[in-house]
Amino acid sequence: MKSLRCPTFLLLACCLRELLAAHGDHCSLAEELLCDFECNCPGDCWDEQNCGHHKDFTCNFEEDSCGWTDRSLPTYSWRRQQGGTTARLGGPTADHTLGTSLGWCMSVGLTLDPSGTPAILASPSVGPVAASCEVRFWYQLRVAQSGASGHVAVSAFITSASGRLLVWRATAEDTQGWRQASISTGHISSKFQILFQAGSGLPTLVDVALDDISFHRCLFPERQAQCSAEQVSCPQGGCVDRWRLCDGTVDCRDGSDEAAELCVNYTKCDMELGSCGWLLDGWERTSQALLGTLASPHGPGRDHSWNNDLGHFLFLGSKHHGKGQRARLTSPVLLPSAVAEPCQLIFYYHLFGPRAAALNVFYRTRTPGELTRVTRVVGQRGDRWVREEAHFAVNASFQIVLEGVLGDGPFGDVALDDLELSPGCRPSSVCLPEGPEPTVPPAACRADEFSCADGLCIPQSEVCDFQRDCGDTSDETPCGTQSFMAQGDSWMDRSSGRLKWTVKEGGGPSERPFLTISTARGHLFTEAIVVSPLLGPSGPACSMHFEYLLSSTVTHAGLLSLSVWHEGLPPRDAVWHGGPASGQWRNATALLGARERGFQLAFAGYAMEGQDIGVAGVTFLHCGVDYRPEEAQGVSCNFDRGLCGWYQDQNDGLDWTLDGRQGLDHTSGTGHSLSVSLSSPIWSGTLSRLLTYPQPASSATLCLSFWYLLRGAQTGTLSLKMKLLGDAVETLLWTETRSNGDEWQRGISTIDPWGQEFQLIFEVTRDGFEGDAAVDDVTLVSRPCPAQLSCSFEVDTCGYSTDGGARWVRQSHRSGAIPHGPTTDHSLEETTGFYAMADTSLNVLQGGQATALYSEVRSPSAGMECLSFWYLAGGHSPGTLNVIVRQSERQLETVISLSGMEGTGWHRQWASVEAQSDWVVAFEAVGAGGSQTYIAIDDITIRAGHCPTSDFCDFEKDACRWSNTWRPEWEQLDWERTSGNNAHHWGPLEDHSLGTQQGGFMLVAGDGHVSAGRTAWLLSDHLPPTLAACLCFWYWLDRVDAVYERNELRVSIVSAGEWLSSWYFKEPTAGWHEAQISLASPREFQIVLEATRALGAIAVDDIAYEDGRDCQHKPVAASKASGVQVDFVVAVVFEVIIVLLFVVTLIGVIVYYWRTRQQSPQQSPAGADQQTGFENVTYDHHNLDTIEVPVMPVSLPGEETSTV
Repeated sequence: MKSLRCPTFLLLACCLRELLAAHGDHCSLAEELLCDFECNCPGDCWDEQNCGHHKDFTCNFEEDSCGWTDRSLPTYSWRRQQGGTTARLGGPTADHTLGTSLGWCMSVGLTLDPSGTPAILASPSVGPVAASCEVRFWYQLRVAQSGASGHVAVSAFITSASGRLLVWRATAEDTQGWRQASISTGHISSKFQILFQAGSGLPTLVDVALDDISFHRCLFPERQAQCSAEQVSCPQGGCVDRWRLCDGTVDCRDGSDEAAELCVNYTKCDMELGSCGWLLDGWERTSQALLGTLASPHGPGRDHSWNNDLGHFLFLGSKHHGKGQRARLTSPVLLPSAVAEPCQLIFYYHLFGPRAAALNVFYRTRTPGELTRVTRVVGQRGDRWVREEAHFAVNASFQIVLEGVLGDGPFGDVALDDLELSPGCRPSSVCLPEGPEPTVPPAACRADEFSCADGLCIPQSEVCDFQRDCGDTSDETPCGTQSFMAQGDSWMDRSSGRLKWTVKEGGGPSERPFLTISTARGHLFTEAIVVSPLLGPSGPACSMHFEYLLSSTVTHAGLLSLSVWHEGLPPRDAVWHGGPASGQWRNATALLGARERGFQLAFAGYAMEGQDIGVAGVTFLHCGVDYRPEEAQGVSCNFDRGLCGWYQDQNDGLDWTLDGRQGLDHTSGTGHSLSVSLSSPIWSGTLSRLLTYPQPASSATLCLSFWYLLRGAQTGTLSLKMKLLGDAVETLLWTETRSNGDEWQRGISTIDPWGQEFQLIFEVTRDGFEGDAAVDDVTLVSRPCPAQLSCSFEVDTCGYSTDGGARWVRQSHRSGAIPHGPTTDHSLEETTGFYAMADTSLNVLQGGQATALYSEVRSPSAGMECLSFWYLAGGHSPGTLNVIVRQSERQLETVISLSGMEGTGWHRQWASVEAQSDWVVAFEAVGAGGSQTYIAIDDITIRAGHCPTSDFCDFEKDACRWSNTWRPEWEQLDWERTSGNNAHHWGPLEDHSLGTQQGGFMLVAGDGHVSAGRTAWLLSDHLPPTLAACLCFWYWLDRVDAVYERNELRVSIVSAGEWLSSWYFKEPTAGWHEAQISLASPREFQIVLEATRALGAIAVDDIAYEDGRDCQHKPVAASKASGVQVDFVVAVVFEVIIVLLFVVTLIGVIVYYWRTRQQSPQQSPAGADQQTGFENVTYDHHNLDTIEVPVMPVSLPGEETSTV
């Protein structure tokens, strides 16, 4: 059923209307016509809804699950989710469709439980389908530990009346983001289901996710008025090319193109009863049922003839077969074939996995004799059967020899099935004459070496590594550079469908040969792919230059893209896309960057009739690992003139850019910084990495200083890492996740390279999708760093030290040695977040004893400084926390002393410090004899100026005593402090305090496709109980051009996790609007400003809180000055009544709908659009924001209508 998206204030009307709209107007069809990939219902194509796809034959899971259902036992379950909330390792942080945490996908997390049953995701019954049908989808695997690549993590099956078929597998290797895969269904004449099965018993934790499932070319040939001369007509309609007759694949719906009477002169061998006179040498005749293993990828999941696991095929790939293993299949002797009617062999091959090296087709006229190669297929083609044909015009009797070759890798195979000889292949009754054994010249070099043209032997790993290792440079010749020769200059066609890449002589730039796409006789409608040799390693400045042609005589141009392939993984999104058709050769450059040995480049193209595609003149520039651009000098950089000694990682899919937008330069305000736009729809990656070129070894301690900006409603994470040259481990030095609005912050980090060469890395993690991350004014100096002004304890202790037998410790709840500490930290509000903690239990810290945590020595400031920190005490009688300031020439001063701290949640404390000399701050925990007690602190900050008060904030300098929370179950967006002169957001052009564009305010804004429907919390510090208080603030709500959606601001009082009161503001304002709320609370509480965005912006400014009296213009007893205080007990009762009414009404509608469909299946229920609803709150803009609960009639059993 269609997903119902109904706001609460129009719940009944909206849901009833959508229910009737979803089911009230569609045609009635027999079951066999449903989900058959043909729109049989005119107009709305209703019969193709919820068929594992919708009427466009795609499913992106944004609205619903498209009919896919979980068939798992309780151990695991597939779920439609956002942002990895149900997966063991967090799942994907973003879906593939939108590339944000708002997007939906299907996901499941797998544990190490060997007894766990697989998780199964099932499609509805669909079909029948043609042999050309292809199911494309995107998948993502997150793997906790490496080393499980030989195990299948997820596989796909087809279940039908003929059995269960294995059609796709992926091993447990981390995909580093979303990867595309496809399933070739083969011809299926009945209804079937597709099952995605996530395996169990893996040696590591694995998360599996699926998204964007689409179906292509699943229909049989469409009916045409007349077939061309090169086609024949199918009895049930449609035309088929003559070359597709009798080729072992059913193309006509009724199978007439493969009928026995039509193909009587063809000699077919489907391997079911044997090898039909073909001689086997090294091949194994088997089936998937006989191979019988799913734990590791092993052989085709089905044969080609019958498309099931019982059908037989020839197989090379058993575990005892090693690298270089060959198997040969030799035909019976055939009579000479004429050019006019050559002998044609059609066969189907399966090249899957990195071990699938090659398939060669030869013929010989003597036995054993020399072999003459006719065609060759190199490299894997995926988990599918691919059609191939070879033509033989031989003037003597001959034999055909098919040779499979295995390569190196953890898995893979070569398989053959359905060999068909045309009528031109006539059997001979005589043997071939004897000939000499084929001569193999002695190898000048070992098998793992390359023979240079001058006779030198070098390791194969040095071929195509962008370094001249042979004296004559022959090791860099077969690497796909310069012009394309007759053999493709080492570029190999990897196509498996009706298109292929070939070399065309002349016609390219300067009349040179070039690569182009031509037609092929495959049965799949896949793009043509041509792949370079294995390349690398490459250096950071590496790029590929080439020329390309896109020409078209029809409306649309063909498609051309360039991807980077890594062994064992399908490609991610392309690194380059061709532009519009121009009919002219164009120059192009693709940045490749630093990559490990073993990558390949792949051009993928799709061209129809009237479209031409060409590629020529490939060259590689600056690809050596030791190459350094002249401008790449030094780490210190303000980025106004380039990247200095920094470069981008080209493997991450998310780019840093030199950004000169307003507010994105720290140096002068008019220059540039390096930034990452997290909301850009063109990025597909989850990381963006900026690296230095290797820096010289240093035994001195270095200090890196930089300025950074994290702004926006949903920022990502910015981290600094260090990597020692030659070491794969990257050390985290610094990290930050919080939005700081438009205010640049300074970061510092000590760099200790231990006397080795090193690299520094700035890394942005895209776990937020609305905002910017930027870095500017980076400076590296050879001296120790000054004392840090802030510490979250996420990376280290920030220079804080402890003394005494009972020491403070840095720990997280998940990894800490003291189990009874806080369950989450304050910085991240996660169990993995770190804090500093003192165990004050009696057995650790005796009553009256103390342990202290000391900061580094700090230099005095010119004026007052403000110290703030968050603390949490646990257990009964946890003790006392003293904050002591010690100056070098003055006595100790206790600025804060906290006792009786039992409670829930982290609390913030403030203290003003005026130091006249060097000073140290100490956090002293004093025991009180409790059991399993503790005192913890987190997020220490020292800033210039006086500490803010809790009674007023105009947001001109900072957010005062208001802060965001980081709990995704509460809020998903951030409030940010900003001003009207920053153009990166929507919202007020002026603040309320000053009435200028430079004035500050708090804002929630951004791109609606990312943040619509999401909430942001702005919390006050904890406030003491009060009998009467007045909260006054100014707010701004943008108008939204939507019928049922509004921006909303809710003001609430929360105490120990309990919601006491709430006030709602929904009506758009024409500018800044004042709100006053009288409130009271019998216990400690916080004020929450909760913004829920539809579109546009929500802003607040000038928040004032006055304790001791209510808002003056209304008495305390009538505290509805600018909102209604909703008692939560009444609200719950009210909501229960609404739910009961909705359920009763919904049941009535369903019954009515069923009865109506029984009488007239073609008609919709009358009056569907006349349904009316109600709002649970109404807003009167002309009555000072007063919110009233509307009168609602309630009909009780046995009573007349009453009013609540």
